[in-house]
Amino acid sequence: MSRRVLLSILTLLLVACVVVSLISIGGVLTLVQHAQDSVQLLPTLAPAQGGLGSGLVSSDPAAAGFDGLDPSTGEQMNLIQARVAEIRGLQPVRSVPRSLLTRQELEQHVLDDFLSDYTPQEALENAITWNAFGLLPADFDLYNLYQAVLGEQVAGFYDSRTQQMYVVSDAGFDGLARMTYAHEYTHALQDQYYHLLDGLKVDDEHCAQETEYCAAVQALIEGDATLTELFWTYRYSTPQDQQELLDFYQDFESPAFDSAPVAIQSDFLFPYQQGLEFVQSLFDRGGWATVNQAFAAPPVSTEQILHPDSYPLDQPVQVELPDLQPVLGEDWVQLDRSVLGEWYSYLVLSSGWQPDARLSESEAKQAAAGWGGDAYQVFWQPHSGEVVLVQRWLWDTTADLDEFWQAMTRYGSLRWGPTTASQEGMLRWENTPNGQVILLRTGEEALWVQAPNAAVLSAVLESMQPVAP
Repeated sequence: MSRRVLLSILTLLLVACVVVSLISIGGVLTLVQHAQDSVQLLPTLAPAQGGLGSGLVSSDPAAAGFDGLDPSTGEQMNLIQARVAEIRGLQPVRSVPRSLLTRQELEQHVLDDFLSDYTPQEALENAITWNAFGLLPADFDLYNLYQAVLGEQVAGFYDSRTQQMYVVSDAGFDGLARMTYAHEYTHALQDQYYHLLDGLKVDDEHCAQETEYCAAVQALIEGDATLTELFWTYRYSTPQDQQELLDFYQDFESPAFDSAPVAIQSDFLFPYQQGLEFVQSLFDRGGWATVNQAFAAPPVSTEQILHPDSYPLDQPVQVELPDLQPVLGEDWVQLDRSVLGEWYSYLVLSSGWQPDARLSESEAKQAAAGWGGDAYQVFWQPHSGEVVLVQRWLWDTTADLDEFWQAMTRYGSLRWGPTTASQEGMLRWENTPNGQVILLRTGEEALWVQAPNAAVLSAVLESMQPVAP
């Protein structure tokens, strides 16, 4: 979507939900122990600018930007930084200023940072797009959801724009805060070596146009920080840290996140969950040197994140769509024009807002695998509220399209009921809540069109030749 939820600032909610829950069942600690025993830290790429600094981890809290912070906490943070740099094999190029905020100030900073360039109107348009794909109810208040989720228990974060660490000043530096700090300091090191904004271009403007690339790079960034954090937890967390993590996990509540539709929950977690699996796969191939190489030549699609063996050779194919504005007329507004990618193709099939219209995770994963490329457009008629959706996929092989077609046929029957017309390579539903719906296939391509009536549908299909049979 045009506004993928790529929120590295949401550290407590996302890191705690994913990492702490994984640690609690022992699976990731076993994974990290295996990785630690099987590979040595290897030489890294040279820093992006400057040389290795000296005395960057200071024993003087004031010298490290800790005016007003408890000296003991400052010393602990300095030690965590040194250990993260040792684990990750990236020695700091420069010191990282740390700004103290109360929990309330930090939460407001996060809200202001995200909402400063995201308006209720944009949220409404995003919700209309998500509804067309079946991922949100038609009247869902996406803006208030983001506001509520962002306000839930933020612990601190690294801001790549100011290159500062923001730290809660009125909370104890417990096991969860220490683990989170290890995660966030990894982002500071990534920024010093690979430049998150200027180098990797993970910024709002670029990501609005290159959603697949940014989703993939965000998964690399967060997967790296999560794996580093897990190494730190395994090697250096104390018994008290571990007990505090378990206590937090047992008592943790996130009502706003828990109330979010399942697709949004999954999308929040993608950079951390699937990103960790991707980076773990790279690490297993060749340690941190291989992870560093991925920062130098980043993944470009969610397909590569979901299938690490496809990285870096399997590149997405660009899929074209005609300009539908002349077809629909000037009273229609283009809300979105982008790429679903394999990840969102999977979410459409598995994570719709209507539980009865969901395929199983395994069926949806199998159907979305083999994605080669796609493109979509969503148009909206403000006066009538009518929506046009055009989604075009290209699959790697005919067999991949066959699997997808079977899954999409089943998905269509669950979402819209029995077809009103069907023939080889065509399925059609009339008078659905989404208006007229048609699915077409030819070669390795599949086309999904929704329109308010038969006349608009026919006009759109005429512009889409030669996909229609």
